[in-house]
Amino acid sequence: MREVQQEFMGKGDPDQKDSAPEVRQESLGKERKKITLSDGRVVMMRKPKVFDMRAVKDMGLKDAFEEEIEMIANLTGLTREEIDGLDLDDYMKLQKEFVELGGFLK
Repeated sequence: MREVQQEFMGKGDPDQKDSAPEVRQESLGKERKKITLSDGRVVMMRKPKVFDMRAVKDMGLKDAFEEEIEMIANLTGLTREEIDGLDLDDYMKLQKEFVELGGFLK
C-alpha cells in the first residue's frame, strides 16, 4: 500500500511509523477501471475518494500536474518513477480514466 494511503488509513498515533495500517475495504470502493498499457501491462485504477484528494493536497506539491501524477499513482499502485517512465500515450490513457472516474485537481 502506498505511503499516502497509509497516512490516512493508519492505526494509532500518526507519529508512530511502526503501526500496522488498518484495512478499510469500504474506502477502496468497488468501482475500478482496467487499463491496458501499450506494453501489455494491465493497470487497475480505483475511483478517487476524498482522503485521496486530501492526502495529495497535504503533500504541498508545486503544481496541479505533480498533484495529478501523485493521485494517479495513489489510485493505481504505480510508483511515480513508473509513471515517469510511461510513454505519453499510456499516461494519457491513465489521465482519461482518472477524469472519467471523477478525478480532477483544480
